[in-house]
Amino acid sequence: MSSRRKVEPGIYRRTTSTGRVVYDAQVTLPREDGQAHARQVSKSCRTVAEARKWRRTTQAAALDTGTYVKPRRDLTVDRFLDEWLAGRRDLKPSSVATVANNLRPARAAFGSRTLQSITPGDVDRMLTAMATTGSSRRPGGLSPQTCNMARATLKAAFAVAVKRGLVSRNPAADVEAFTVPTADPGDYVWTGEHVAAFRASVADDPWFGGWVLSALGMRLGEVTALRWDDVAFADDGTGLVTVSRNRVAVGAVIHEGTTKNGKSRTLPIGPAVVAALRATSARQSEAKLAAGEAYVASGYVLTDAAGGPVRPGAYQRAFGAHVRAAGLPPSTLHQFRHSAVGVMLAAGVAPELVAMWLGHDPRQTLGTYWRPRTDEVAAAGAALSAVVMGS
Repeated sequence: MSSRRKVEPGIYRRTTSTGRVVYDAQVTLPREDGQAHARQVSKSCRTVAEARKWRRTTQAAALDTGTYVKPRRDLTVDRFLDEWLAGRRDLKPSSVATVANNLRPARAAFGSRTLQSITPGDVDRMLTAMATTGSSRRPGGLSPQTCNMARATLKAAFAVAVKRGLVSRNPAADVEAFTVPTADPGDYVWTGEHVAAFRASVADDPWFGGWVLSALGMRLGEVTALRWDDVAFADDGTGLVTVSRNRVAVGAVIHEGTTKNGKSRTLPIGPAVVAALRATSARQSEAKLAAGEAYVASGYVLTDAAGGPVRPGAYQRAFGAHVRAAGLPPSTLHQFRHSAVGVMLAAGVAPELVAMWLGHDPRQTLGTYWRPRTDEVAAAGAALSAVVMGS
């Protein structure tokens, strides 16, 4: 009968039934997809020195091929994601909230498990559940875009874990993303006629100047963060709007900081836009007289009845109410920004200038914000055919 005792981590002294002494060296490898437990490889050596050498060689080879990491039973998925998110100092508060929300499905599916135990199969099952059953807040299945965002965020987190040597592979990288169906842009992007109808419907609204700026492509947070100090009126009836701040709501807390890309831009505005902003200023003066001492002059272009800055959520809800009241196709403020791109490009404005106006890279403007409508593609084809065919 053989006896066995531990000499040091990974090496055991064993006496065989014949009385010979051997040293069993062991190396633990993380489990592969479909395996219930971690894998162990071992070898019986004649001396402790030989066992140590074999362990070093085996671990080094496993590290080179990405199959070995030091076992960590204390590091759960939740703990790692907390540490990873806390270290994302490059993110603004609103982006942190978005990333945290994208990680909810992973935390619910396997947050209490060890980080090293997660396999591509686990991630695939999580995404399948998201697509078919949804979540507690949104049952019935989530959109492909939402599922892909959860996968992409988890993939980014595990990429850091691989880089730090905490896991040997990125399980989210081996899972296919969902195919996102291409929507007909006519279903959600307004034409110039839609934009004009909306403008006419809100002409008497206290926030008329804000609606005009939104129609010009400014972001929700940029419009609600705009102050009168950022607006300059010229004697000839034109003006300048400097976009340098952004307001976002993270839960109940409002954060105000730089624009989304961290850069400011100055937009020249014509007499019609100046008139809309002056009308908003005049309505603020009327509200100040009506509120009396209760009015607080905050300096923002868009304010509530007491003079305080408008919350982004309130502005967004008001937009939806105006859209429904005007009988226009359903839209959001973000889609309103898409419409601004379409209107400018349809008018022949160069993509580089459109991007500059929006505060974007030209490639992002064309790839993200503009989708040609069927009638525009047909018109382009007809123009080309006329040249080619000489008709």
